Amino acid sequence: MKNFKIAFLMLFSVTLFNCDSDDDNNTNTDVPAVSFDVTSVIALAPNSDITNLVTFNGQNAALYTTELSVGSTLRVGRPEGLGTNDIFTYDEVIVSFEDNGEIIEINFDENTFISSDGFLQYIIPAGQPSNYFDLDEITVFEIQAIDANATVDIDYKYEMSVFIERDNITYGPYFIDPKIRVKSLN
Repeated sequence: MKNFKIAFLMLFSVTLFNCDSDDDNNTNTDVPAVSFDVTSVIALAPNSDITNLVTFNGQNAALYTTELSVGSTLRVGRPEGLGTNDIFTYDEVIVSFEDNGEIIEINFDENTFISSDGFLQYIIPAGQPSNYFDLDEITVFEIQAIDANATVDIDYKYEMSVFIERDNITYGPYFIDPKIRVKSLN
């Protein structure tokens, strides 16, 4: 019986110390499932706004808002609906907000990738080179809230310019215009 108790305590201890807590598994990352009908999109003229043809987690991209708290991240990757050999790339992302009816574009430092207002930072995806944003084919877009206003949520729009390559033909650019809300500290 004594050996059974020791074995049980050892098994319990190993299980307890090797199990991840919910806090450890909570990466605070929004990874929306992005989808659209590729055939319909590539039939459109270059420079078309495809926001209303794209869904984020099943919701129209025009209505979708990612809410970020300080330390949380938005990660937008390869959309569903693409063929196995299709190539999808993010060419440019423009982040802006509205202030008294005026659209203000946010600039990002080319070395630190921190926004000019200090609340957002572009993130180089894990496993990617330090010159990731200089590459021709950016396949994942990540942005993190690194600070927030003390009392007011900040609503941003981020316009993504994207290209689709199918059968060695490049289509686009097309534009998708969803939103980010950085939650206040209170």
